[in-house]
Amino acid sequence: MWKYIKEKYDIPDEAKQWVFELVCSAWRKYKSQLKTNHFKAYENDELRMENRPVDVPESHFKDLLKYWNSDPHKKMSKTNTENRNRLKCPHTAGRTPFSLIREAEMERIQST
Repeated sequence: MWKYIKEKYDIPDEAKQWVFELVCSAWRKYKSQLKTNHFKAYENDELRMENRPVDVPESHFKDLLKYWNSDPHKKMSKTNTENRNRLKCPHTAGRTPFSLIREAEMERIQST
């Protein structure tokens, strides 16, 4: 996907990081909404196919349903859900690591 963006659009070097992060974030959000609205919302594949999104070709959506229904994906999803639920302090600072936040806070405290 990145190669396509680089070839199709002339993005200034200063903006590349920001553009790629924005595209990545939008893509992840789209995939999440797609699964929530068109997979989890219906109890079987027949209903899911009847209510498939108009922007996804039928053949692609069939492949997607096959993937979401596969045992390896179900196992991975279950493991990820369990791990996420075990977090006592979920990371809510986006891409900023806690170490940088702690360092900035220490500098702020020391300067006062």
